[in-house]
This record gives sequence, C-alpha cells and structure tokens, in this order.
Amino acid sequence: MPWLREGSDALLAALTALDPDAPTWHPFPVEPKRAGMWRRRQAQEASVHRWDAQRAIGMTPSIDPAFAEDGVDEYWTVMLPRMLLRQQRATPPTRLAITLTDTGGRWTVDGSSGLPVVGPVDADAVLEADAETMLLRLWGRPADEIVVHGDERVAAEWLALGGA
Repeated sequence: MPWLREGSDALLAALTALDPDAPTWHPFPVEPKRAGMWRRRQAQEASVHRWDAQRAIGMTPSIDPAFAEDGVDEYWTVMLPRMLLRQQRATPPTRLAITLTDTGGRWTVDGSSGLPVVGPVDADAVLEADAETMLLRLWGRPADEIVVHGDERVAAEWLALGGA
C-alpha cells in the first residue's frame, strides 16, 4: 500500500518541521494552543492503533512505559475533556485516582465541576495498573490487570467514559 506509506511519510515530515512552540489551532479545550500538541496527539494515536494491529495478527505488542504514561496523562488532560464537550456529556460527580505501578505516575481527577479537573484531591476510588495496561483500558481495550481500590461503582463510571 504505497499510499499509506506516502501519507505517513508526509505526516512525519510535517510534524518534524513544526516548531513545537509555534501557535496553532487545535480542537482540544486546553491552553496554550501550541503545535507540539499535534506531535503528541499523533504519536499517541498511532501507538494504540499499532498495538491493535499487531495484536490482530497474533503478535504480542507493547508500549514503552514512559510513553504509555504520557498517553495516560494526555487522556485525562486533553482527550477526555474534548470527548465530553463533543458528546455534551458530564463527568461523574466523583473523584478518581489513577496510579501507575511501573512508572509511579499518579493523577487524581475530580468530576464535580462537570469536566475532569486534574489535581490533588481525595479520591472515592483508585485505579492501579502498569502504564500500558492503564492506557489501553482508558481507550476501551480489555484489561483484567487493573486493580480497583475503594468504590468500584465510581471506577466503573469513569472507565465507561473511555473511547475506542
């Protein structure tokens, strides 16, 4: 499929040529609107779809833990707010903590405002898994290895927001 290779080469060239600090448009409800957002978004998007494709043909794919941690952060701080605004949905009015067992990453998300706000608050439930497992589960992939501490209903409500 030469068109696929040509398209990916063109995208890579365009993203490489961008000054990450240059102002840009993007549809995400976060500031500042800088071009580096596109590099991050495209890299994260490609990593999950690569994982899907490799798994579909019987391979055992993996995502680097530090990269997966960045994907978990992007999910909570960029992508989930956009999905909720587009779908005109609100977050559960609860607080969820996320802990990555392999990288030490930690987020606490408060939905009481109607949008996820990341910050230091007490949590009603805690999700715990390695970075790759958490990233894939947030994007709707099956993951039995996530441990829930606290209110399982709260965890289930937050996980139900995830996309595919």
